[in-house]
Amino acid sequence: MERYPMERILSKIREDFIKIYPAVSDLADTPLSAHCMEIIGNVFYLRIIVEGNDHGIPPAGTFLGLYAGSGFGAEELTDREKRCVGALMAFLFKEVFGYKGQQDNVPVKGPSVVRTAALYDDKEEFEIHGDAIEKDHSEQRG
Repeated sequence: MERYPMERILSKIREDFIKIYPAVSDLADTPLSAHCMEIIGNVFYLRIIVEGNDHGIPPAGTFLGLYAGSGFGAEELTDREKRCVGALMAFLFKEVFGYKGQQDNVPVKGPSVVRTAALYDDKEEFEIHGDAIEKDHSEQRG
């Protein structure tokens, strides 16, 4: 089983995301960018995003739910910022984790600031591990 250390995941995003998605370069040093890296850098949250994708839930929808749940105000994001989050999810799943397939315009169920997003498939099972604090967030699920 392939293993992805958090350090390698975050390093790949910092080094290559803007190279591959230059249209989002103006958002590189913004609060949105910092908040995105904070969420992706949390092993617990990243596993939720990947697990959701593998069960048919578009990662941008899951990510934005976590973003809102972390107090960052997802409902205040502009359409462009939401598209940038989608680009970040595409980069993460295709360039970092190596998913081969993509389904566009998959409905995001439940309350969300996006109605549709991409879903990624065609990837063998893998494991994410790292130094980020892994804790039980069950008290947040109320």
